[in-house]
Amino acid sequence: MLTKNSYVGSPMRHLLMLFLIALALVVACHGSKSAPVVTDWETGSANITLTIQARQQAAPFVWWEAETPSKTSFPSSNPFAPQTKTEAAVLSAGAWVGINGQYSTLPFLEYEVTIPTTGDYHFYTRKFWHHGPFRWRWDDQPWQATGDTVYLMDSSPLRQFVVANWVGLGKVKLTAGRHQLRVELTKQEGAAAFDCFVLTTTPLKPQGKLKPDQRYQATIKDGFLFDPDPDEFMPSPIDLRRLNERFAGEQGFIQRQGEVFIHGNNQQPVRFWAINTSPESLYMDAASLAYMARFLAKLGVNMVRLHGKLWSDQDFRTIAPDTIARLHHFVAAM
Repeated sequence: MLTKNSYVGSPMRHLLMLFLIALALVVACHGSKSAPVVTDWETGSANITLTIQARQQAAPFVWWEAETPSKTSFPSSNPFAPQTKTEAAVLSAGAWVGINGQYSTLPFLEYEVTIPTTGDYHFYTRKFWHHGPFRWRWDDQPWQATGDTVYLMDSSPLRQFVVANWVGLGKVKLTAGRHQLRVELTKQEGAAAFDCFVLTTTPLKPQGKLKPDQRYQATIKDGFLFDPDPDEFMPSPIDLRRLNERFAGEQGFIQRQGEVFIHGNNQQPVRFWAINTSPESLYMDAASLAYMARFLAKLGVNMVRLHGKLWSDQDFRTIAPDTIARLHHFVAAM
C-alpha cells in the first residue's frame, strides 16, 4: 500500500467539494456544442455513427505513418494487415507495417522526419501489443530500448488477438530540420507491427487512431461521451490538491488513535480516498506517470495501492532489480 498524502476536515465539507466536482463536469459536458463518441468496436454498440472533428486547441506535434519508411527490411506483405474495412478503420491510415517468423538479421525501419522547431519532445508509437521488443535512436544519439513489458496506454482491437496500442518511448531533444529515426527489433523471431509515430510538445492523450488535434463526435441518444481536453491544472476552486500534504509523510507517520487514523506530528485526524492500480503502471513513461499523479491529487486521492504480482515467476521471494527501481520511481512520483 502506497500512502500518497492526507487530508483533514469535516465530512460535510468533503461531500460538498465532491458534489461541486460532479456538477462542474456535467455542466461542462452539456455545455459543449458537440459530444465526442467512439465506434462500435469501442462501445459495444452498433447504433453510433463515428465522425472526427478538430480540437479547438492543440499543442504542436509531428506525426508520421509507420508503413511509409524511407528504408526497411520488413516484408511488403504484413501478416497482421486488416482483413476488412472495419479493421482498417482502426488504424490511423488504414494500414500498418508488420512482420512475423524467424529472421537471419534483425528487422529494421528507417524514417526521415522534419522537425519544425528545436525543443524537447515526448515520443510515442502505436504498435502491436507487447509483441516485438525493439530499440530506437535518432541520428547518432544513444540507442533506447523498449521491451516486451512496456506500458500500454490504450487498446484498439482489429480482430481476435490483433490489437493496436499506444506506448510512450520517453523524451528526446531534437533541433529544427531533418532527422533520421532508426527502429530495430531486438529478437530474430516473433511478431511485430507498427501503425504510426508522433512527437508532441505536451504529453499525449491517446484516443486510438486520432491525432492530437482531433477528437470523436457523434450524437448519442440520452447520453454523451465525457472527453475533456488534457488538464493543464490551472488554478481552480475544485482542485482538491490543497487538502493533501505537499509530500507523503510531511506530518509524520500515520498512527491509530481509537477508531481513527492521525498524523504522528500534529495529531490531526486523517481520512483516506484511495484507488487501486496494477503493476503495469510501473512501466508508464515519466510524463504519463506525473500526469496521473497530479490528476489523482486534484481529485483528492491520497492513497494508491499497487495491486498485483511483483515477484518473479521462478521464485516468489525474488523481485528483479529493475522492478524495484521502477517501484521506487513510482512511489516518488505519487
